[in-house]
Amino acid sequence: FTIGRRGLGCKEKVPQVLQPYILKKEAHHWSHWHQLHNRLDIRTHHFYQLYDVNQPKEALQIERLDLLEDEKKKLAKMFVS
Repeated sequence: FTIGRRGLGCKEKVPQVLQPYILKKEAHHWSHWHQLHNRLDIRTHHFYQLYDVNQPKEALQIERLDLLEDEKKKLAKMFVS
């Protein structure tokens, strides 16, 4: 599926709600996903539950996740307003 989407010129950019947490904004969008994955350091299935795919501009949904204590601390530290 990914190859077909790329062949059609589609991109899988980071949702706007996660873009403020990208350090190297000039990098390729694949690099953006890598940066986020490394910075957040949470289990993959929780990473993809942080935001609503159908409404990518809405706020992050951290409170509804079933996170480990270590993951909660890391996310709280990163997303402090």
